[in-house]
Amino acid sequence: MHDLLQSVWRLPERQFDVFKILLDKGALALLIASAGAVGAILLERYKTALKKQEIQSGVTVPLVLDLMKDVGALFNLGNDTLATLAQQFPAFEQWARALVAAPVLRVTQPKPENASLRKFPLTLSNGTGTTFGDLMVSTGPDSLTQKVAASATFWSDDTFYKSGGFFSLVFDLLIKDPTDRPDMLGIIRHSMLDVFERHVVEDRNTYEEEWRKVLLKLMMSLDIKTRRQRAAYEGASDALASARELVLRFPKDDIAYSALSNANAATIHWLHKAIRAA
Repeated sequence: MHDLLQSVWRLPERQFDVFKILLDKGALALLIASAGAVGAILLERYKTALKKQEIQSGVTVPLVLDLMKDVGALFNLGNDTLATLAQQFPAFEQWARALVAAPVLRVTQPKPENASLRKFPLTLSNGTGTTFGDLMVSTGPDSLTQKVAASATFWSDDTFYKSGGFFSLVFDLLIKDPTDRPDMLGIIRHSMLDVFERHVVEDRNTYEEEWRKVLLKLMMSLDIKTRRQRAAYEGASDALASARELVLRFPKDDIAYSALSNANAATIHWLHKAIRAA
């Protein structure tokens, strides 16, 4: 190598200039060849990534489109559920008024323990006897309210026995003189919302079962690899959660119908985002 350098150094000036030109062209060619190789690698990687994206889009888009149909069906079920609950709730408002107007003499005994409240003796204004549990059933204006009042789950609901709970408030009502009880109608009616929400659950449970199926399908259909994909997934799942809350808490939310429509629209919006992010 040293001898080669010495030979190059001893070249005449003209030959040395020719050698430098050749060397420069060789370096340039090597640089171009290297750049071409790198470019070829990057191009191949891009083609591979593009192919994966095409495959992924071909899988994701049909899944999301199918999911949109399920979301639409869930929205219709939610509307039907709200319509049914809206028909059922007025009877619970009547029940609250019937409890306030019940011809029960003023109670002077202290409230019993939870387990015995159902059998707590009461005296009607006509002198006949009844029990706290029978009063609940007899004041129910229809079969649904009476079914709730007679159910074991109704009487085992611990929240109703606590201060401010439904049973506690009704007992406080009976402690009052009958002429003063109408003042508690608003409180009893508001507490009846809890009764309706917690114990009129058949249609709500049907809705929630379908809701869980849609949520599971959403989790299986959407990717969360990129920021846009994660945003679409989180937006759609949050909108679904809002819809569920509206149905399960009705009638505590007076704008449930319009809010459910908004939640459905938001879900579809984010699913469109998921397609564009696929």
